[in-house]
Amino acid sequence: MKPLSSLLLLTLLVGSLFSCENNVEEDTTIALDPVSETPVDSEVPTPQETPNEPQPDTPPTDTPDPNPAPQPVVISFSEDVKPIFDSRCFECHRGNRFPDVRTHASIATNAAIIKSVIVSRRMPLGGSLPNEQIELIRDWIDNGALNN
Repeated sequence: MKPLSSLLLLTLLVGSLFSCENNVEEDTTIALDPVSETPVDSEVPTPQETPNEPQPDTPPTDTPDPNPAPQPVVISFSEDVKPIFDSRCFECHRGNRFPDVRTHASIATNAAIIKSVIVSRRMPLGGSLPNEQIELIRDWIDNGALNN
């Protein structure tokens, strides 16, 4: 009788394990009325039931960014920078004084010196460039002094 009772006990044990795996309890929370603190008939969804709701610290994706990254400004040597050198520097620095500002190559080669004397307002002689032109030349040099 012992082997039969052991077999019966083992069958019951295995059967109970399988029945526990298939018996899933629902996770629900009963809503309470805030005034009377009595249960309300509707169930409140749990966080597992609403995975598509945005998280509090995540901004919605359909709203524009209030602080978009600034777009890089492309400064053209031929359209923006060269006219400044032609009108304010060329009279003195046309090959007979250092630095020569007749070509892009000579300006780019001496860009650090040119930037220093323009930003410090030592050049041009007879009056400094307006702030906008100083910033334009400085930014052009800081971005590689491109021949564009």
